[in-house]
Parts: sequence; structure tokens; C-alpha cells
Amino acid sequence: MKKNAVICLVILCNYRKYENINNLYLKHVQGIQRTNALMGMCEVITKCLYLWNYAFEKSMTNQGGVINWVMGWFSTPTVQQSEIKPKRLNEISPILLALYELIHLNDDFVGTVTRSLAATNLTKIIVKSEQQEEPKAEKQGAKGCPVILQEFFKLASILFQEPHYQATHVLGTQGAVEDVSTQYYTHFCVIILLCLLERKPFRVFMFDINVHLDFYVYKKEKNGTFTTKEYKGTGSVARVIMELLIDFLTHHLMKQHFSVEMYSNALVAVHSLICFGKKYRIRFGVQWIQLWKALVRICDVVAHDHCNKEKAKASHLLNQVLTILNLSILRGDLFLPQRIDHDQLLYELVRSRQTFDDLSDWMLRNMKKNNPVQVLYENIKLVITDLSVAIDEAYGFNSSPSENEALAIIKKTFPNLKLTKHSNLETRAEYLENPNEVSFFNHLTRLFVHECRQIVDHSFSLPNK
Repeated sequence: MKKNAVICLVILCNYRKYENINNLYLKHVQGIQRTNALMGMCEVITKCLYLWNYAFEKSMTNQGGVINWVMGWFSTPTVQQSEIKPKRLNEISPILLALYELIHLNDDFVGTVTRSLAATNLTKIIVKSEQQEEPKAEKQGAKGCPVILQEFFKLASILFQEPHYQATHVLGTQGAVEDVSTQYYTHFCVIILLCLLERKPFRVFMFDINVHLDFYVYKKEKNGTFTTKEYKGTGSVARVIMELLIDFLTHHLMKQHFSVEMYSNALVAVHSLICFGKKYRIRFGVQWIQLWKALVRICDVVAHDHCNKEKAKASHLLNQVLTILNLSILRGDLFLPQRIDHDQLLYELVRSRQTFDDLSDWMLRNMKKNNPVQVLYENIKLVITDLSVAIDEAYGFNSSPSENEALAIIKKTFPNLKLTKHSNLETRAEYLENPNEVSFFNHLTRLFVHECRQIVDHSFSLPNK
């Protein structure tokens, strides 16, 4: 019943949302201040996310191959094998919408959840299904990550690494390159992360290095299977979010269905985390080399016109990429944990000089002179040119030095480069639902309402018992 109440509230909040400025239900969600009401909504959302993640996890553990399935059948011949299948994404669309509206509209929700001890205790969630194991509770007195965030991170870790979740795991079809339905929910998870970053109480909590991290997310292996990646001990939640975003940038670079808007929002989140990390003096111990490679691949996608011919949006996306690269080159020593992370960035630029040559040609064809993007590109061009010359002079133009040899030359040569300083590299773009995301939410709401209609029609078509 509580879930149905949340679904009804979400429908009323999104009914003609951008036409009716006096939506009383939106104002009601915005004005909720009672802790009991906020925690009640939090419990409903958390339970739904937990059940969805539980079904996915059990469906992954049950995939043990034909031999294991046959052996399991003969070992328990009197019991019928019950396979738990992963749930469809449409089943949690109202829950994600409710979570988004609370984070985006209500000024007290994020602060209440991050400060509440009840929100960090999984035993507060009543799970009635006999097939589900009772989750372990957080340590008493420890400042932990709220369970609603843990379950949301698990969901995001799946969608960020599986571009075709709906087709592969629900429909059971392999190689479904035309499936784009998963992108809507992946994009929605990115938007929710953006809204969280806009909340000051969450930023304070996110960069607290004394938060007890005792949960896990999902990690996709090279063979396509999912395993769990556990976080233990104390640390910052910001590191978890940065790793999720890097996974997204790495796994969603599809040339056929490259979503410029989705990648643009993800880059805003990455840029915000870097700027806030620099402000709070937190250095993320993540795989920065994966971020450098993903940024270079985005440049390659733009250079080869895989952005659906949207030149203006592609230029904006390129501006974001070059801003992050310039920020990392000029001020990387203020937020990168090790010098090798900075050197690997420079080496990746040199190694990918053909990509940036193609990108330079693309900018000449599609941009006017003295465009801000071209100004940002000048430092990249200088780094590639001067470091390439230094490496060639040290080892010969026809030689192929190893990575360590090239890194040694880069480390020696970089301090002598005459790079252009930029003062606006840390200027953040604030999240605005209206007008930036109106078309996205209109489409998402239509999917959500269609799902609700199917549920209602199915309930009336059930035979009377």
C-alpha cells in the first residue's frame, strides 16, 4: 500500500508539470519537514530498490551453466527449480521519480537521511519474503552510508556498466545493439547524482573521510559476468561516486546510439567532483588512467561525427572534455593522489595524437575562429607537440620507447612547457530541470504512465477467485 501511495503521489506531481505552475502536490513534496514523513518515504524507496537489486543478484548467482543446473535438478528431484529472474527497469521508474523529486525539491530530505542513524541501519527495513536473507546491520555508533544511497549505488553500478540491460537480462537477447531503452534509466541515475551534488549537506557528508563504508556495488568483468566490489573500513562516499562515473564513461561509448545529453550530464558530475574534491582537499584513489582514456575516446567520437550530426551539442560536449583535461594538466597536483596519475594523462595525450589531429580537423570544419573550444585545445596541442618532440629526440624518430621510458621523458620535460593559464576552469554549471531536461522528463513520464496503465489493466483482467 505504501508503494502504491508513492506511485499516486508521483503521478500527481508530474501531471502537466511544466504547464501548471501551481501544482499543489509538488509544493507539498517541497514543503515536507517532518522527519517521520521523510523517513517513511525513504523506507519505501529503499525497500523497492533493495528488492530490485536482490532479484538481479540472485539471477546472476543462478547462472551457473548447464552442468550445474542439471546437477542441481538431480540433487533435489522433488523440489521444482525456481529461477529468480531480473526485474524490468520500468518497475522502479516511479521509485526513481520519487527519489528524484525528494532530492531536487525538498531542502530537508538529503540532510535528514545523511544525519539519521535509522537510515544507516538495514534492519529497519522489513523484508517479508522468505527467500530473502536478512541484511546485516551497520556497526552501532558508526557514521555509515545511508542504505537508500547504498541501494541506489548498486542500481547505478549495474546500469552504468550494462548499456543493454533491458535486452540482455530481461528479454534474454544477446548483442542487441539497437536497444536504447536502458539509456533512459541510466541517464536518470546520472541526473539523480547531479541533484545530490547540488545539495550542500550531501557534499559535506560525501567528502567526510570518516564515513564507515560497509557495502558493495556490482562490477562487470571482461567475460560479461557481474561480481561484487566491496568497500570496507572508513573513507569518502565521493570516491564511490567517482568510480561509478568512470565506469559509466567507459562502458557507454556506443557509436550508434551515442547520447550527447547523457554524457554531458556525466561530465558535469565528474567536473563537479574534481572541483569539490580540490576545495575539500580530498584526493580520490581511483583509476584515473581509465578516466583519461574515456575522455580521449569521447574526443574520437566527436572527431568522427558519431554525435548524430548535432554540432552545437557536440561542441559543448567537447568544451567539457577539454575543460577537464586542462584542469587536470594545469592543477592536477592539487587533487590527483600521485604524480604518476598526472604523467599518465600526458602520456595518453601523446599516445593518442592521431585522435587529436582528427579532432583539430573537425574543429576547423565546424567552428569559427577564436572559439572558446579552440582556445582550450591550444594547451592540448602544445603538450602533444612538445612532448612528442622530446621523446623522439631522446630515442629517435623511428624508435618505439616503452611506457616507462616515455614517462621519464615526460616527467623531465613537462615543467618547461609554456602552457596558457585559464581562470575559469572551475566554473560549474548548475543543474536546471527546466528548461534543460524538460523533453527527457516528458518522455520518462510517458513511459511511467504507460507502465501504470498496464498494471491497472492487468489487475482488472485477473480472474475472480
